[in-house]
Amino acid sequence: MTGKEKKPYGLKLLLSPSRLFKSRREPQTQIDDDQLQANKKAIAIVVYQDYQAVVQIRNAIRMQGLGLDNDGLGFDIGVFQDGLKEDDEASVHAYNQTAVEALQLIDKHRFVRQEKHLGHDLHLAEIEKFLFEDLNYDLVVFLDNPDISPNYFEQLGNVFETLNADSRIAAVSISHDNSVAHQMVPPTQTIGLMRHAWLATKPILDAYSYIHSLSLPDYQQQLVADWWASNLGFKGIDLNRSEARRSAHAALKLAEVAVTDHSAQLISDVDYQTIVLKQAEHYLKSGQFDYQQFEQKLARGDIHVDPSAVLSAADTSVHDMMAAYKFFLKRLPENFQVVESRIGIPADLMFKDFLLSDEFLSHEDYWPAVIEAAKKVIALNNLKNAGDQVSELVGDTADDSAQPKNQ
Repeated sequence: MTGKEKKPYGLKLLLSPSRLFKSRREPQTQIDDDQLQANKKAIAIVVYQDYQAVVQIRNAIRMQGLGLDNDGLGFDIGVFQDGLKEDDEASVHAYNQTAVEALQLIDKHRFVRQEKHLGHDLHLAEIEKFLFEDLNYDLVVFLDNPDISPNYFEQLGNVFETLNADSRIAAVSISHDNSVAHQMVPPTQTIGLMRHAWLATKPILDAYSYIHSLSLPDYQQQLVADWWASNLGFKGIDLNRSEARRSAHAALKLAEVAVTDHSAQLISDVDYQTIVLKQAEHYLKSGQFDYQQFEQKLARGDIHVDPSAVLSAADTSVHDMMAAYKFFLKRLPENFQVVESRIGIPADLMFKDFLLSDEFLSHEDYWPAVIEAAKKVIALNNLKNAGDQVSELVGDTADDSAQPKNQ
């Protein structure tokens, strides 16, 4: 579409106010408190431009007895589409087709499209805020897998009504393992997230979202991952939003409970402790995790990464990389991607990479210029150090002369 006026993506952007979102038919002018209280469970279907996946999820939803033509088993269904990143014709077509397929499941008032592309994790952050904070839902299920068991949402609704008042529980799911009534939700299984747990972990997830909004180079992202493990004590198995949330649940001893179909009953203290221990084993770095210290750190707000710690002035810039290619290898970079991949790493590490590269080591004729430059740097550093020593000596002498002499 280069050189042409960009066409709109098709559907009008709708940042749904709560009354429109909650309406299953035409927008209502007023919703009473009882109806708002009844509509406290939501299913969030997150889409982008894979319309075939939307068709599969739509069919799975209808098999559950959910959709436009029924009461939804108490669940409101919303489809959330991230803003389009690419503007080529094929991407625009797939993007709009995804919306068309979604609108065969829900009405237009529960289709929410972002104006700008956020990326998966930041898009989830916006959806969570919309549903939990703006609309006050008590349970939200993020559905991205059509492989769900029959009557899953009916059973999940029953489990939620039973366990909702237990503040120790962060999330619920359905299990088909009848050996125990309550067990830990497997890491890859879909969960229904409870609002009180979202509020408890919000500071941690806000810090995570902030980190991802920085668009740090790969090297600095590794520093952030190390901070996540050392400062917060999480394993960082796969540093994505889901992993961050479930690590936070483990650190706060908030249980993610999978319940068998027939056992919508209160959780025993023994089952709760078993689940919490298993979550700690999977998500936390140390078996001796200090839960009290973590809560204190959270209360103080001491959980954020300081970007200045990984964005120092000594880091490599585009100009540095171009100059290094000319100096060490006597040529320009192959392409900008090579330069971009090294932006932000510490300058001394960048120099080391060039000095130890096969290309530099194979050209002995390049070495003399580098050796001479190194000698000059060493000489300048020696002069600087000598000057600093003289300045310190002069300062000490001045301090001594300023002292009153003993009579």
